Amino acid sequence: MSKQVRLTSIAIVTVIMLYAAVVSLSYCLSGDLNHDEHQFMASAFMVAQYGLHPYQDFAYFHMPNLVYLYAPFFFTQYPFLLARIFVGICGFGICFTIFLYARALLSRYGKLVSITIPICITVLFLNSQLYKLAASHVWNHTPATFFTLLAFLLHCRGIRFAKRFNVFFFSGMSLGMAIGIRLSFAPLIIPFLLAILLFHSGTFKTKGLQVLTFCIGGLLANVVAIYFFFTSFQDFWFGNIGYASLNTLFKEELSYMLPMTLVSKFTYLIHLFIRTSSEFLVLLACLYSLALFAIDRIRNPERLKFELLFILMLLPFLLFGCLAPSPSWQQYYFTIVPFIMLLSLYALSSRRDKRYPAAIVLPFILLVAALNKSDFTIDIFTKPQTLSPIELQRESEEIRSYIDVEALGGKILTLSPLYAVSSKLPIYEEFVTGPFAWRVSHLLSEEEAISRGLPLRTRIKTFVKERRPCAILTGKENEWWLDKPLNEAAKDVGYYRIETSSGLILWRSNE
Repeated sequence: MSKQVRLTSIAIVTVIMLYAAVVSLSYCLSGDLNHDEHQFMASAFMVAQYGLHPYQDFAYFHMPNLVYLYAPFFFTQYPFLLARIFVGICGFGICFTIFLYARALLSRYGKLVSITIPICITVLFLNSQLYKLAASHVWNHTPATFFTLLAFLLHCRGIRFAKRFNVFFFSGMSLGMAIGIRLSFAPLIIPFLLAILLFHSGTFKTKGLQVLTFCIGGLLANVVAIYFFFTSFQDFWFGNIGYASLNTLFKEELSYMLPMTLVSKFTYLIHLFIRTSSEFLVLLACLYSLALFAIDRIRNPERLKFELLFILMLLPFLLFGCLAPSPSWQQYYFTIVPFIMLLSLYALSSRRDKRYPAAIVLPFILLVAALNKSDFTIDIFTKPQTLSPIELQRESEEIRSYIDVEALGGKILTLSPLYAVSSKLPIYEEFVTGPFAWRVSHLLSEEEAISRGLPLRTRIKTFVKERRPCAILTGKENEWWLDKPLNEAAKDVGYYRIETSSGLILWRSNE
């Protein structure tokens, strides 16, 4: 490779990665606040500020790893900003991995193909509406997907290099981290173990040691979850399994959404990938690549690469994890997008026919060109004060300016705890989950709800009179079953109303 060609290649890679970084940061810093984010951040605050722990000291409705990943952020001035950036970094990590892997897989096709397709497929991924949605919030989808992708790549390397037991250990840790972030990734244990047994040609002893090493890594990544499983089993089980059933009942009770059968979930998925232009193009690119691969295999039959078979094994289990929650939401299906793209890349790189590279490159160029203008903002550079995490921090500090916690005593009662914890204001353990425990607690008996630390709408006035919050914060959950009972309780005990500059309502104690 000449020096000029190498420098040109480096420049191109640098530009596309800078573009990916800007888009990923734009998404994570400009996304509107979603009420799912309160639970992740408020739980981390309770760990960092008071040494309290999920399941044991307060209800939590996910696997625990993210709580402890985010907890150190509360030793800084901008915890929510750092959490959003962490999600953006995970998203960028997925883009970076896909790009580099595409270059490596397609290197034998020559310079044109090995640089054009990776660029096109990266831009295609960045323009995915599912990627934008998942990377815009402090949810558990993007980090879990990144760790799963990392586990896949490490696993493939371990299978190719039989004696690299340390690679299986880190593969297990990566998948274990994904499961410890989002439980719906747990079914992937099956294809990962099968891959060792089916695709590796080593002895039974070697395979057994690899399985053991992989499992040890996965268990170490979930040591926190294992601890809570044995010490707080009932609350751990409720937080990860029981709550999901109650949430489905809650949606059906309000006629918010009809019960979703497996057929209706598949219909939702098909509509998602057909009616959304960016996802349709991702699917079309995959089908086109598989068609080229099938034609090539008919002409040149030979054994498939194990990586291709591994992805085909993974996809049903990934899909099962996406379909398990009810009702379905778009972001649940984000995790299959990177693996669909990897399937496309492996299909293209497995072709023996190197002729007509334009037949491979041109459709990808057309696909990217057909996309709408990339939906990201450059406000991260020009108007940083308008970014969601910065605005939330400002609003949180404004709320703190109205409250002298030390003088008044008590805590903040709110269904939007991120507005309190961002400026280190204390909150009640019963309301760490934001609106989620509040929405479903009436579906349990009063005794069970209280024993699990869930707040009850029917007892909220008693709660306020007995616990005497120094302030009650409302204004973000305006439905009757959410903020309204808090507003009525505040009026009932004689709190006076303050409206902040952003429209939040602060009911403050006269004491």
